[in-house]
Amino acid sequence: SWVDVLAPPDWNWASLLLSSTQPQNMGDHSEAGNNTPPGRRGGRPSKLHTVIVNNLSATPPLRPVQNLFDTDYVPVVVRLDEAVFTSGQEDLVGLQGDVASIATICAQMTFLIEKEAVLDEEARSDNLCDLVREHLNKLYEQLHVECQGYMPEAGVHEVLYATGLAFLFPSVVDRLQLERRVCQGKVVAFQEYLSHMAQLNQAFSMSQQLRDDCQSSNHKYIAHQVALLYQCLAYQNLRTQHFKRRIEPEFEDLKRTTEQAAVPQLTPKQREWLRSLTTDVMDVATDFSGPVTAFLHSWVDVLAHTG
Repeated sequence: SWVDVLAPPDWNWASLLLSSTQPQNMGDHSEAGNNTPPGRRGGRPSKLHTVIVNNLSATPPLRPVQNLFDTDYVPVVVRLDEAVFTSGQEDLVGLQGDVASIATICAQMTFLIEKEAVLDEEARSDNLCDLVREHLNKLYEQLHVECQGYMPEAGVHEVLYATGLAFLFPSVVDRLQLERRVCQGKVVAFQEYLSHMAQLNQAFSMSQQLRDDCQSSNHKYIAHQVALLYQCLAYQNLRTQHFKRRIEPEFEDLKRTTEQAAVPQLTPKQREWLRSLTTDVMDVATDFSGPVTAFLHSWVDVLAHTG
């Protein structure tokens, strides 16, 4: 019990309380005497205070608190250094020896090659330059291993052109000082691929958001969202001019509806039109056999056989 914690069971509580309430020094409070200010009891701590401190410090805590950084603590996983293309491996060492693994290394090399070019342009010669070149050398060694695993009798040069990756990562070919070959047909390099996928994802995400917002009870910002979707569809490589032509004749009427009340509601006809439009955009954006994704056909052809 608390009594046992604060004092021994044979403690005389009456004498304890009496002694703890008696002034210890009622003498002169001047500088020559006690320095305790007037009106405040001075002297040593009471016996009750001493017993409490001694007993609490000698007993275990009522509730143990676990240290955040004990062995059971799970740290946050940082994935900043992971490859753009992943083959399900956390380390490049010992990948599958397939096109996806080779493309993973080429993608990483492309970013480092661009960084190396910027540093050379700035005429920098510090540890960062050395670090970039060191990583490029390590990636080249791994690229050589993966190419050997994919085509044991061929070199890096032959494998990159046999798989079509040489056309998708031209900066890697130049950095390795390999022979350039002429490609028949349209080729989309890696940076163009990333830009196109970003635009495609933006159009898809905006359409999905608009379709979900059709069910909302407040359509105040629908016109603004449709304007953003129209801007997403303006990217010429998406080939979505027909969607823009569907938006243009309906936009002013949609805007007037959203500005007529504090909590505006689209008409059933406008809801159906918007639902149909956004569904069509999402279907086209995810159809890699259609015209919207024709810009990526060179990538589809190369990566279709990576399984």
